[in-house]
Amino acid sequence: MRRDDRLADEIPDLKDEGTINVLRTRAWRAASLIGCVLVLLAGCGEGDGGAGDSPSSSRETTSSAPSETTSAGTAEAPDLRVAVIGDSIPYGGADCGGCTAFVELYATDLGKQSGQLVEANNLSTHDGLTSPQLVTRIKTDDYYRDAVALTDILIVSTGHNDTPWAVTTDPCDGDSGDNPAWRKYREPCLTQTAENQADDLTKFLAEARKLRAGKPTVQIVTTVYNDWIGWSDAPAAATQPSAATLDAFYNAECAAAKRAGAVCLDNYHAFNGSDGLTPAGDLLGPDYTHPSQKGHDLFARMLMDVDVMTVTGP
Repeated sequence: MRRDDRLADEIPDLKDEGTINVLRTRAWRAASLIGCVLVLLAGCGEGDGGAGDSPSSSRETTSSAPSETTSAGTAEAPDLRVAVIGDSIPYGGADCGGCTAFVELYATDLGKQSGQLVEANNLSTHDGLTSPQLVTRIKTDDYYRDAVALTDILIVSTGHNDTPWAVTTDPCDGDSGDNPAWRKYREPCLTQTAENQADDLTKFLAEARKLRAGKPTVQIVTTVYNDWIGWSDAPAAATQPSAATLDAFYNAECAAAKRAGAVCLDNYHAFNGSDGLTPAGDLLGPDYTHPSQKGHDLFARMLMDVDVMTVTGP
């Protein structure tokens, strides 16, 4: 199991420090007017922790707390709330040398396009979050439940830590430690592993929509890209099996998203080419797992192509 060697206590825990990292931006359609961006700091609840991320993995415990009020009740309430929830792929920060995470970039661009005040909330966590854990989180943790209930556009990042090389209970090679048994990565275990993850994604999307209580909502599911191909320490034997695995994950995640009425964001092929075999290269940061600033920029551009008029209006 390929893991980031950083320890959890080496990474700041914004949630436990009582910090909310919320970006609010309004940009008017008229080119002469430029909106404001506010980073608001306020108290919030307790944090939750976990084990490390796989290659596919590095995990910090951070999260933007839900907040219905604006800065001490004095700032303008947002017209739209955008949030990303899930594993550490959307985290940004130290993963990419202090870059701006795509949820913030997207909120800024959406504000410029719509002329609305858009709040961005980064609920991703650096704790090795798997899809079953994400389901548990949305069903039991009021911190995340409250945040999702307020969110008009919800971006979901999960699956990265559910691949057979990242877990020990998969039907392909089980607990293979740091040396995946690539020769075992074939059907039917790949489809079974992917469908297991997609089942959890379905449960999460259903619960998240339920929390919205019938309010207009856009759900966007990101897909898992390949960070083995092009990684300097990856064996040649990993190329085809990892691509076959992520092909199966892409198909299962997108099918689950479609059934739930969500949008499937094809960042997998944007990062790895139409055949899934192109190295992500400089779209990834120094750990060759999390997106670089260029990768976050690409995510944001792709998100801007998603039709969100059900919540923004024409």
